[in-house]
Amino acid sequence: MMRKIPFLTLLLIFVSASVSAQLAVRGRKVYTMAGPVVEDGIVIIRDGKISAIGKAADIAVPDGFKVLEAAVVTPGLIDAHSVVGLAGYFNHQHDQDQLERSSPIQPELRAIDSYNTREPLIEWVRGYGVTTLHTGHAPGELISGQTMIVKTRGNTVDEAILVPTAGIALTLGPSSTRGGGKSPGSRGKQMAMLRAKLLEAKAYMESLEKAAKAPEKKKDEKSAEKTEQDTSKAMDAGEVSPQENEPSITPEEDGEVMILGMYRLQRNRW
Repeated sequence: MMRKIPFLTLLLIFVSASVSAQLAVRGRKVYTMAGPVVEDGIVIIRDGKISAIGKAADIAVPDGFKVLEAAVVTPGLIDAHSVVGLAGYFNHQHDQDQLERSSPIQPELRAIDSYNTREPLIEWVRGYGVTTLHTGHAPGELISGQTMIVKTRGNTVDEAILVPTAGIALTLGPSSTRGGGKSPGSRGKQMAMLRAKLLEAKAYMESLEKAAKAPEKKKDEKSAEKTEQDTSKAMDAGEVSPQENEPSITPEEDGEVMILGMYRLQRNRW
């Protein structure tokens, strides 16, 4: 049995609504975004994944699949800059979690901690075909917090999340300045505060890189020291001669290496 939907239908709405559904979506026009429009096309969705797209005359609908029909079928839309899920449908104070005003710089605020998967606004935008959101903390402070990428489905953040930390929301301009002698009170102060934080971040990254290299350096030093000790013991026991221990030295080698090799030979002979 075929159900007709008289208005614009966005393909991934159905996928989002039931990721385990077995569906066939038929449209007079099917836009794949990867080629020409498919006239009188059909999309087969098996276990929540698109398994086939083409002319309805060329693709048979598997037994037991629910069939939906629409004038136009397209992939789901992406909202690339949003506060949906942090800001609520009714714009009341209790559902406005997208902007924290207590400090101008708060990059540690995670969008996933404020995102409400059961917010009616998510269902509303999904009804217009939006299946993916880049959402998070809003403009209005110098650094207001993090953003993330989610699907407009799922009852928990874990089910909806695609990218937990997609970016940092940063605002330069009048909307993030403060009055009454509070900082930042001007664009110059904004830039100075931001520059200071970026320099702190750079120094922190450099310290991490230095710390990561330190164990390798210590390991190499310990290995070289152990090799030297083992060689000295072997020489003292007569197991290895100084000549056997030393690498061959060619005239092309660096002078310092040659001098070092001669020093070692003399030391061992002593």
